[in-house]
Amino acid sequence: MTKVCHLSSAHAPNDTRIFHKQCASLAKAGYQVSFVVKAKDAQSVGCTTQKGVQVIQVPVDSSSRLKRMLFGAKAVYQKALDTLPAFNAVKIDVKPKLR
Repeated sequence: MTKVCHLSSAHAPNDTRIFHKQCASLAKAGYQVSFVVKAKDAQSVGCTTQKGVQVIQVPVDSSSRLKRMLFGAKAVYQKALDTLPAFNAVKIDVKPKLR
């Protein structure tokens, strides 16, 4: 079975476009899907299964866009690496090329 892991530090766990249209559709098509996402609140942190998708909610400081971008993406990425042992992350160099 093919595994898919979707990471997001910006979207809600029940986001229509990400969760319903992408993750749930992939799960329905037979993929094993995990969605690692920022938690909507402190009580939501943890792992649940909805519509065949493993939803892992991570605490992310969303008090500002800058904090979410600097620290939230790293927290979500690290949780995926820690939680999903079969998750083979491809490291992408996102630093701008300097001339």
